[in-house]
Amino acid sequence: MSFNYPLPEYSPSHKLEEDSKITFQKTINRQLFQIQKEDKRDYGTDLELELIHKSSATNFRLHIQLKATEKDNNVDGSISIPVDVKNIFYLSHQKYSLYICYHKPSNTLFVKSVGELLTEKERDDPKWKSQDTITIRFYEKFNDDFQTKLHKKIITAQHQEWLSHQKWNIDAPTEFKKMIIKQIQYIQIPDSTHDASQLLSLLYQENEDATISHYFDIFITRLDHNDDNLILLYLAEINLAINNDDNENIRSEILEESIQLFQAEITKTLPRFEIYSMYYNLGNAYLGTKQFHKAIDAYLTAIKHAQHSNEILGMSYKNLGSCYNHLNKTQEAKLAYEKALHYQPDLPEAHFALAMLHKNNQDYQKALNHIDSIYFQNEKQHLSMQAWRLALLLKTDQNTHFFRQLNELQRYTAKHKWVLYWSAKYVSQLTFTSIEIACKSSNFWKKYLSLDTYNANIAKEHYLLAQLFIYTESQIAEMKYIEFKNEMTQLINNHDPSHAAFLWDRIGHWAQVDNLWEEAELCYKKAYDLNPQDHYGYCLGVALIHLGKPEQAIPLLIEQATIYQPDELSWYNLGVAYSHSGQFEASIHALQEAIKIRPLYEEAWFNLGGNYWNLGKIEKAKEIWAEAIQKFPDSKLNQQIKNLEQ
Repeated sequence: MSFNYPLPEYSPSHKLEEDSKITFQKTINRQLFQIQKEDKRDYGTDLELELIHKSSATNFRLHIQLKATEKDNNVDGSISIPVDVKNIFYLSHQKYSLYICYHKPSNTLFVKSVGELLTEKERDDPKWKSQDTITIRFYEKFNDDFQTKLHKKIITAQHQEWLSHQKWNIDAPTEFKKMIIKQIQYIQIPDSTHDASQLLSLLYQENEDATISHYFDIFITRLDHNDDNLILLYLAEINLAINNDDNENIRSEILEESIQLFQAEITKTLPRFEIYSMYYNLGNAYLGTKQFHKAIDAYLTAIKHAQHSNEILGMSYKNLGSCYNHLNKTQEAKLAYEKALHYQPDLPEAHFALAMLHKNNQDYQKALNHIDSIYFQNEKQHLSMQAWRLALLLKTDQNTHFFRQLNELQRYTAKHKWVLYWSAKYVSQLTFTSIEIACKSSNFWKKYLSLDTYNANIAKEHYLLAQLFIYTESQIAEMKYIEFKNEMTQLINNHDPSHAAFLWDRIGHWAQVDNLWEEAELCYKKAYDLNPQDHYGYCLGVALIHLGKPEQAIPLLIEQATIYQPDELSWYNLGVAYSHSGQFEASIHALQEAIKIRPLYEEAWFNLGGNYWNLGKIEKAKEIWAEAIQKFPDSKLNQQIKNLEQ
């Protein structure tokens, strides 16, 4: 039968397209992927797949464009098809996009990742974007093995990204600061197995163990199981465990995998790595899991096999020392660290271990000497050593060097916020022994306040205390009493209530320097009322004496002299209070107690004689004064006594 009118012919391309879809439908692993929709507009995506995880839908999507060809394979077995450049960029806007090409002669599906395609083109010919079309060469088959690897790769990466996204959206803003400090820098792990391996190697060389750990699951999906760099994933995890004293975020299951990995490598007839290296790594894995006795055995075995490798000998002895240190065998640890330096005199880890050992023994200068022997090219490690140097300079009272080191560290605070907090920790421990130290501390806290508002109250307190010291010693400061009081009272309202008494006491001291005794009494009284069982009664007692209220001062000073602050000052001022209230016998007893504590207490000696004089015991008074003049021949009080005796 024939038609005597024209009809459209059924194009062979339509048949080829249908065959490609049918083959794709048959090939897709339904346990891993579900076809969600077909895109008829054909801008680039033909199919959208949803990933299935343990029989559950995930809404993680994969975009596919199907191609087909009837041409024969290339000589190398690959197949080639032309595609529009616009189409490539359209697909690239989705993170996970694939070209899948149906090869009719072999009835096979081939696959090419759009990301991998872009990488190849950019590296081979940067001008490719100016073309209308390019040829894609397909080598890899879209089989079950490929789908399994692809599924694991996408599920792992998408889930990790989702967790990070949720954390930033769910956690309260008060947690943001901690999150920023702990935030791992975002990097895109290449799809290419070769590139991912190279990136891992680079990260390991740069001591980016935390970054490697963060992307561990993604790297596992990218690397071949026989890639030598695969071991670096486990070594990074071990490094983190060894250097993590609080067990936070240690992935014990990976550490156990590493132990099995090294043990298997050791037993191989033809191991890929040196046997001593594997024993050393095994020792590290045991150390990371705190199996110290097993670690010691592994290190000793590594040392036995590594007689011609000073590098492994040095590191093995160093970590052997760490095991002994964990077992509180300090002397054995010290000998192991020193042995490590015998084989590697510049081994920074051994110098640091000895520095910490000497620090714990309070031999700070030796600790500092070892820190000064350490050099790291890596910025983070270099900064860490400089931070410890700051701490040890404080302990050795090298204040000039301390502030030079402090200024050097402040160059890095914008990039490494922890440096600011570490510096603050040790500046806060400074004892103000001079105006110079107080001024430099004050400058640091002013800068700190401009960089961090989270700990503003603590920083402001240290700044104000530095100002108080400067004013007390020189009567020069950046503020007046009323400004100081206002700043302090604001702190009191925002601070830990248990700290309020101390702050009121400090306000009182500034008022006292300005001879504002009524203000001083008010502030000291607030401090005493908040915490009567402390030394604050002493300052209140002194203020009451100056205000002509010795009777009110006496009970406060008795408490201080007998309970809370039994020193020469408390006894002396109690003596003054008794004297001002006419209780000369009681004053004599108090002043004698002060002299017992401090035999060369000039004011106490002269006031003691004055009390005898007031009691009419003239000869006794002269006897005391004669002894005082002999003890203190240059005293300004000598002339007053001579005038009185005449």
